[in-house]
Amino acid sequence: MSLAKKAGKSFGTALFMVALMTAISVNSLSQFTEYEKMKPMFVDIISIQLERQFPQTGVIESAEEEDEFYQLLSESCEGRESVEFPMDVAGGIVDIEKVTIDCNEFRLIREQNIPTSRYLAGVVAGSIFDSFYYRKYDCDFIQCMLQGERFVVVSAKGNAFFNSIKLLLWSGVAAGAVLLFVSCDTWADRLKGFGWPMTITGVAYFLIGVVKDSVMGSFPEIAEAEQAGIGVTRVVDMFMKPIVDALLVVLIIGVMLTISGYAVGYYQSRQKKKGPAPVKTKPTKKVEPKKKESKKK
Repeated sequence: MSLAKKAGKSFGTALFMVALMTAISVNSLSQFTEYEKMKPMFVDIISIQLERQFPQTGVIESAEEEDEFYQLLSESCEGRESVEFPMDVAGGIVDIEKVTIDCNEFRLIREQNIPTSRYLAGVVAGSIFDSFYYRKYDCDFIQCMLQGERFVVVSAKGNAFFNSIKLLLWSGVAAGAVLLFVSCDTWADRLKGFGWPMTITGVAYFLIGVVKDSVMGSFPEIAEAEQAGIGVTRVVDMFMKPIVDALLVVLIIGVMLTISGYAVGYYQSRQKKKGPAPVKTKPTKKVEPKKKESKKK
């Protein structure tokens, strides 16, 4: 193998591995930050906290007040599809001036045995989520991260950024794969050339759980949040699942390619040792010359 091919193989392998791992991570972030996936999970987490705080804040302190609030909403929803209530929540990443209640949805809560306080907590939680998810930032994604705006990661801007770089990263994976392919001389080398990097990348599948438990166990605040009903583990698991699933697939494919590469290489080496197969030729028959009969005189 020439020096140029060795350099191409090394660079192609590095590019393939780095781009593959980065693409898997960004793809997971892209899925995690989708509005339809994030909102139900965060509304569940936030609404639990709000419902617990209602008695402390004087919103709904007893079952009687809950019935009164239900009657108030029922009267407000007569002949309407939605009702708006003023709410002054501002500061940090949240800025809410009003809460909109879907009357058609509200009319079903008694049939579904949903307490009014829980329904109201869910509506408020949904408004809080929409407020920080669609928050307007005066910077692009990278600038916001450098300025310490960490919540941009779980915003519409963050989701748009992750979607925009996915194609670039998968193009990097493809470029590394092409360079690796042309730098290998035999199919055995090509199979092993793809198999080993994918196997090494896929080994992270076994490490993610250990790292997650170690990191989460080192922060007492996480345990306190779990006890308070804030599902930090649920959020982390939702983010990690696409990564874990993708790494398992990469690991399986990598092991299969590596084994195939060694099998093909072994077969080719055996064929070389045997040498070319002898060419079979049909035996030629000797043709005896015909004896000339002597003429009788």
